[in-house]
Amino acid sequence: MGKKLLFLAILLNVILVGCLSQEKIYIDRPGQKAELTRVSSQLETFRAKKFGMFIHWGLYSVFAGDYKGNGWAEWIKVEANIPDDEYDKAIDGFTAENFDAKKWIDFAVNAKMQYFVITSKHHDGFAIYPSKVDSYNVSASPYKKDPIKELELACREAGLGFGLYYSIWDWHNPLAKKYLYSKYAKELMMPQLEELVTWYNPDILWFDGYWPFGWTSVLGKKYYDQLKELDSDLLINNRIGRVGSHKRKTTKPIVGDYITPEQFVLESGVAEPWETCMTVGAAWGYSVKDKGWKDPSVILWTLTDVVSKGGNLLLNIGPKADGTFPKEAEEILEGIASWMEYNSEVIFDTTPVELRPSSPRYRMLASKQKPNIYYVVIDQLEDEFVVENFSGNCATVTTLSGKNITFDSDSNGNLRLKLSIDD
Repeated sequence: MGKKLLFLAILLNVILVGCLSQEKIYIDRPGQKAELTRVSSQLETFRAKKFGMFIHWGLYSVFAGDYKGNGWAEWIKVEANIPDDEYDKAIDGFTAENFDAKKWIDFAVNAKMQYFVITSKHHDGFAIYPSKVDSYNVSASPYKKDPIKELELACREAGLGFGLYYSIWDWHNPLAKKYLYSKYAKELMMPQLEELVTWYNPDILWFDGYWPFGWTSVLGKKYYDQLKELDSDLLINNRIGRVGSHKRKTTKPIVGDYITPEQFVLESGVAEPWETCMTVGAAWGYSVKDKGWKDPSVILWTLTDVVSKGGNLLLNIGPKADGTFPKEAEEILEGIASWMEYNSEVIFDTTPVELRPSSPRYRMLASKQKPNIYYVVIDQLEDEFVVENFSGNCATVTTLSGKNITFDSDSNGNLRLKLSIDD
């Protein structure tokens, strides 16, 4: 698994400054007290889930990132300049003959993921559910079934939250091609969204493709309100509005319930709910050219980094057109599952201590149930490891497996740990 993550349970004999609780989360530093914004019960439930699976699956999966030597992944229609009629031939290749909804969800469950989000329609405009609004959908493919319904049922059975991605941008619809987004939203987008909400009862609508000329935050707010009228419990991300850039480190959604930084983690946690979305490889959709597969330890460190700052991590897989995961993705998920089998309490049974980490080498989380603090160490480059400005008198330091760690503290409040152990 590459680098080893060492988790140290530090037992205190005094209560930390800023007394941690399940309702309020504080930075544990003298003179600083950062409280997370109180939000709806639906958002509190979302925050508590912390880790989810994201799926990008559609016609682009048929090309597997290559069209006459060009292209990359889910944007291949534009990247390789594929004509509409040529691109649409891929419908015959969307066979999904090996698709097994339960197997996908089993991967998520084993990795301790708590919710699941899948593309119902990406930028290419092809819906992978049998929409009655537009015939450009999975019913025209050899598969003909409804993978969204199968996945929804599998999620419900497993106890996972269920979400649907929807792209505002549409390369196929004639109105969207002319940037007539007000009319497009009325005639196609909102009718399809009504199908998605009423047919599948999602917990989340995850929007994307907000940037084309003609889409505005005013339109986003209009349809946000309509969707909330349809289902008041529905969570909607900030990309329904024109957010400027999903790579901008904004702290408040202009429209929507939570912010969605892409492929990066906020340097410091924010009061508002947030979710980093990130790929297991380099691409969102399946690509034979993808050689950027991440080691499980890298993903686990990212997950720890995110949750220590009060956020969620939505980890993306790009399945093949036949409905199977790439073997590299399966191996990564299996590696995460192996680690989670023994260490999941560090992620799910804790709350943040520092929204702004005091060190790049560790992340700090507080147990919800016990007066313990978990320090996350990314590697063991030195025999001695320093926890800076430690607030509280330390009684014991152990690994999660129960091994004792020798320690002392100095006059500056630094806790020095002796890590010359075989863990």
